[in-house]
Amino acid sequence: MAPMPVRYEVSQGEMQMLKKELEEDLRGEDEPMEEEPEVEMDQEEGEMAELGSLSDEEDYKFKDSDFVLLVAQNQGAEGDDSEEPDDHTLEVQVYDSEEQNIFVHHDFPLPEMAIALQWIPMVPEQERGSFLAIGTLQPEVELWNLDVVDILEPAAILPGHTGPVTALSWVSLNEKFLLSSSADCTVRMWDISSGQLALTKTQHTREVQSVAWNRSKAHVAASAGSDRVVWVFDVRSSEPGLKQTCCDELELIKWNPHNSAIITTVLDSGLVQFYDIRKLGSPLVEFSPHRDQAESVVLSYNETAQNIIATGSFDGTCKLWDLNGSAPALLASREMEIGSILSVEYAPRDKFVLGAAGSSGSIAVWDTSENADVEKRLS
Repeated sequence: MAPMPVRYEVSQGEMQMLKKELEEDLRGEDEPMEEEPEVEMDQEEGEMAELGSLSDEEDYKFKDSDFVLLVAQNQGAEGDDSEEPDDHTLEVQVYDSEEQNIFVHHDFPLPEMAIALQWIPMVPEQERGSFLAIGTLQPEVELWNLDVVDILEPAAILPGHTGPVTALSWVSLNEKFLLSSSADCTVRMWDISSGQLALTKTQHTREVQSVAWNRSKAHVAASAGSDRVVWVFDVRSSEPGLKQTCCDELELIKWNPHNSAIITTVLDSGLVQFYDIRKLGSPLVEFSPHRDQAESVVLSYNETAQNIIATGSFDGTCKLWDLNGSAPALLASREMEIGSILSVEYAPRDKFVLGAAGSSGSIAVWDTSENADVEKRLS
């Protein structure tokens, strides 16, 4: 029997996977400490205390084999009829690829249900570090400091939207700027070094569900909405940009990280379409990766292996697809045993590691190198 994915129990929510992006030494909040009386101890007790302190420090350090997963837990979310109070938490989890073990590094409470997560390297009036932009049901973007263990409030807030924030996008090519989309029908660009709003795009006529920076063209981005329209636009221009009308409401848009002219859309029906922005009109290719339960398909590109994507859906499976041929070819499929797949993400800089979050309250990490076809295709 093939080994199952490594799983960890969490509540359903959003997830983002990073590779050692956090600072190696995390610190607690700077709070004044009351002076405590000196306590005498013998040499053996002193040695034990010192070893315990060193052990605590090691618990907070990341190894080269670690992957960081940012997981938003949303208990008591919309549609939950239980009488339990709402409980929203952000967990910084670590997957040790050598030990194949997942554990919670630290967590902190969130005031609202998280809808979108995006790691960023800076916020206003603070030194560079590890921060997390969070979109919630509130009309603002919260910026949280991941380098602080015991944090109670965001480091900064970006106000301006008039509806829930549905998606966030940041790339290192444009590191000062964060994109956000909203149910208020707008896309906004923020200068995260100053906290100022830099641009507002208003071409959508219904909720904007997804937004994404181009990975190699610094000023190009794309957005997708419930109005069935994709817009590809240049943030330097006042023009609305290139328009592609689709056959259904749009849930997700992704750029191919290896081809800056290709966008990938996921429709509400679960249909996945690929477009070349140089000749919009009809999709280059379209397919339904999860036909039995097609709704709510999520998708991630492999950033280190060209023309490989992963998909997940309500059917509880993650599937790997090879895009090299005239139509996507299934490489591997895995029942993740975490309920409906709500989020799927390839690890940066590792072509085999795939993370997923599910409705059962769990996340799973799949080392896809265990599959002979995947190993052969990516070698």
